Amino acid sequence: MEIVGLIIASLGVLIVFDTPRKWIAAQFSRKRVNQTRPSLAEDEPTSLHAIILYVNSSAKPLNLDNDIALATSSTVDPFVGDGRWLLDMVSALSISTMGQLDELVARHTPHAKLLAHAILSEHQKIRRGHGLSLVLEIEAMQRYGSDWYEKFIKLLKMTSSSKRFADEIYSFYMTVRRSRA
Repeated sequence: MEIVGLIIASLGVLIVFDTPRKWIAAQFSRKRVNQTRPSLAEDEPTSLHAIILYVNSSAKPLNLDNDIALATSSTVDPFVGDGRWLLDMVSALSISTMGQLDELVARHTPHAKLLAHAILSEHQKIRRGHGLSLVLEIEAMQRYGSDWYEKFIKLLKMTSSSKRFADEIYSFYMTVRRSRA
């Protein structure tokens, strides 16, 4: 009798703990990663929370990441990390509202797709937010030209890159920019 009671109790514990786990897993399944949600207000100030929400739910960055992944025969992995590196880049460019950020994404998307195709290897995994990072780098290259390493990357607290790598990206960008002109 004790064995039957023990089996029933074990099944009860399994059901109680397994059901919420399945529900939580379903809520965060990959099917939901590409779903867009209502966009942020254009006058919403840039903040860590707003940028992460934008990367994970707004149509423009989602489509940009998906297009980059498609062009490189890759997949898009979910956003990982605290996002401070994106906030650092946004702050360094003095972008103060989400509307300004959204406008930059719209303006630089064609160049970002081509630049990603030039610098990424095929089947390389793309993390959500990669497209936005490229857009911000493109904006810095447009603002500062070949001095973008000194005036942008070197000043970032959450990102490090060598001058040589920055020069290579700038060279790729100039090639991409000429091809789109």
